[in-house]
Amino acid sequence: DYIYNKRLQIQIALLFKILLPQIKETPDITDNQIYYIKHYCLTSQKTRAEKHAKLYTPEKIELKKWLLSSYYYYYVAYSKIPHFLPQLGDKQAIRIAINSINYCCRILRKKGFSDDPKVCQERLDLVENGSIWPYSCV
Repeated sequence: DYIYNKRLQIQIALLFKILLPQIKETPDITDNQIYYIKHYCLTSQKTRAEKHAKLYTPEKIELKKWLLSSYYYYYVAYSKIPHFLPQLGDKQAIRIAINSINYCCRILRKKGFSDDPKVCQERLDLVENGSIWPYSCV
């Protein structure tokens, strides 16, 4: 807290164009502190940009060809694409590449269970006799 207050005092003095020799006369202020205030932020800053995995143009072209090769790939989730194209990397790199080629994936909503009593009874029978499920239900 003390260091921050000193930095703030130095910065205010520099903003009001007080001469450097006059600032240096103040006790506990060094040349390094003045240099730091002139060239760096008053408070320490956190880096916000992370290094993302990146796909280059040949991989983007391959991804685009794969996406356009079938209508059903339009509905594949981003997280499932590395299963089909493992050579392209992780899902974050694929998501960034898809956004950069202006393509948009649509994910189908999961179908809910039916409220029909006949379907509910059929499902109950399958659970009770699960060891002998017919091939049509598997």
